[in-house]
Amino acid sequence: MRGNPYCARMSGRIDWLVITAANRRQARAYASQVAPRAEHGPLSSVAGIVVSPDACDARIGSGAATVLALVRVAQQLARRKKAASIAELFGGVRVVMLHSGGDSRRLPMYAAEGKLFATLPMPGAGGRCGALLDALVDDLATLEPRAGGEVLVAAGDALIGIARDPVRLDGDGVIGVAQRAGVERAVRHGVYVAAREGEDDRVHAFLQKPGEGELAAAGAVDARGIALVDTGLLSLDPAAVGAMLAGAGVTLACDADGGCEIVVAK
Repeated sequence: MRGNPYCARMSGRIDWLVITAANRRQARAYASQVAPRAEHGPLSSVAGIVVSPDACDARIGSGAATVLALVRVAQQLARRKKAASIAELFGGVRVVMLHSGGDSRRLPMYAAEGKLFATLPMPGAGGRCGALLDALVDDLATLEPRAGGEVLVAAGDALIGIARDPVRLDGDGVIGVAQRAGVERAVRHGVYVAAREGEDDRVHAFLQKPGEGELAAAGAVDARGIALVDTGLLSLDPAAVGAMLAGAGVTLACDADGGCEIVVAK
């Protein structure tokens, strides 16, 4: 396919690719789809791939799924490098996490396989037709990595088009990427409320599928009727990852010989 904007040259490396799944059965299906791509496809340069099913085969939501997936990556990292903290463990590492544990209600043919593997008119690994996964990885890999390492979290059913409209992830902590859109779209998505004039650049509030009145009351719409709609793309620096896992009761324990393991509070 000529001129495919999502088959761009990677400018930013991906060390670990994480794909979340709703349950272990779905995770096995995802792993079978990922395997040929890791052998001789676009994922062959990725150091590690983790398919992370939700706990106890029960839907736990994207927030909890993010924490659980980060624990599984941290366990892998702890076997490979020495660190004094979880933040240090993720230092210098770039993780891309794609959430794909939802139902495919508008594309029933992908309800079992997952929207992430919906076919697209683009070449894929092993002579196969490409899938949304391939386009997402190509697109996100065009982002320059944040200095010091990051965890880039994205929705597995939303191709943003970063390659065509690049963004810069400068700063510390958690950075979210929004897209300017009208009220008619904002009421169907998450919406960032920007800091008020004179405040710092932190997000003032976040609204989930707000009504028009709620948007106006929160100051989420500017004079042109434009709001900042969530794209589902978040970047966490190592310190933010460490704080998130610490809040979930996850710590790094090391012995006198330098061996470390991830400990999860019960």
